[in-house]
Amino acid sequence: TRILTEVEIQVEANYKGSAPSRVRVLQMGGVVGTTKMTVAGALDWTEGEEVVLFLEPSLPGSHRVAGFSQGNFQLERDGSSGELIVRRPALLGVESADHTKAGELQSVRMPLQQLLSDAGLRYQEGK
Repeated sequence: TRILTEVEIQVEANYKGSAPSRVRVLQMGGVVGTTKMTVAGALDWTEGEEVVLFLEPSLPGSHRVAGFSQGNFQLERDGSSGELIVRRPALLGVESADHTKAGELQSVRMPLQQLLSDAGLRYQEGK
């Protein structure tokens, strides 16, 4: 009655709790044969991309990204400063109740250290 997509994530750094070297992440939606199930807010995964994920427990032995795509940040290194930057594009199809454009409210780009600090977490380079 539903389609789930499973992604295996290699963990390179852990900022809260403990995690194995690989984590199984499940999300609603995907393709099975000729049937496609689309879920608003579900992630499009790209092999090899570097991300910072906020995860919560799901089915036994697996996790899900908190808040669908809200808990997913793409990771990149600033070309000039070398600082680690996280970014998350605006969520498509979302607007605030006062009709403010969501892109102005939801698009995120900030230093990794700031994201972790705002979440009450600590970052150590190379950890």
